[in-house]
Amino acid sequence: MKKIMILTVLAFAAVLIISTRENNISSAAENDVDTQLISKETYNAQEPVYEDSNKDITYNKSELMIRTDISIKEIHDLKGASREVIHQKLGEPHGSVSGGSFQQSHYILENGDIVIFSTSEFDNTPKQFSVYDKNGELKNTILCQDKKIVEIYKKAGIEINNKQINSLTKLYDEKNVNPDYERLMYEEGIITGEVDPTTPKLDLSTAKDIIKRYTDFESIIAEFEKVQNHPDIVGGSGVTHIIYKYNQYDEIVVLYEQEEIIHHVLDSEGNITSSEKLF
Repeated sequence: MKKIMILTVLAFAAVLIISTRENNISSAAENDVDTQLISKETYNAQEPVYEDSNKDITYNKSELMIRTDISIKEIHDLKGASREVIHQKLGEPHGSVSGGSFQQSHYILENGDIVIFSTSEFDNTPKQFSVYDKNGELKNTILCQDKKIVEIYKKAGIEINNKQINSLTKLYDEKNVNPDYERLMYEEGIITGEVDPTTPKLDLSTAKDIIKRYTDFESIIAEFEKVQNHPDIVGGSGVTHIIYKYNQYDEIVVLYEQEEIIHHVLDSEGNITSSEKLF
């Protein structure tokens, strides 16, 4: 459910800060974290319904761990951070939802807005923060991929401008791909000007011809790169896959560590219908 019903939670948000002062919170602990905190007795709000979730809310019951002074600037500063870093900076979430590999965290900001983000065991870094107002209406979506993109290009010694950063961020958000694990190299190259989209791509006929002429794996890959320097996809965990997609229904997949090259035929939904080992 995209619209979260948080009326009671937000009604209590302003009361929480006032009520906190009436609780016997250790001043030493408060000074240690240098922030406002709420005891478990004070956090007494009804359950909101989280976006895209029908699961029950688990509230933070840890005394002296819930902050009331979180600003929207802090949320922006945490773009690209992992769930653990976010929790370390902001304190434990006011509420959470989890199921299987999925986990969703919920923070009340100092102005009463609600921030929600999701992570999983496969991707521990939020792709975005969703910000809702007191009526449960989506106010803003803060995308988190841009800092990752900048960091990746900075490490490679490549400068990109703001327009390219925005285009690359949009590319990965729309494809729902984490660039830490999978790079869309060909489309990236078009955005950065390194790829001429009118140049022919590596196709099955060319790949087979190269494999006939060269007997060792590294030489074949070097020749592939001469034809198409930016593969469509490079990624993988443990096993690096390099993918050349020359049309909607065909792809050449290089399994680098195994030194294997495979041609896949795909259906209209991208499912593999047949395979041929080329090397």
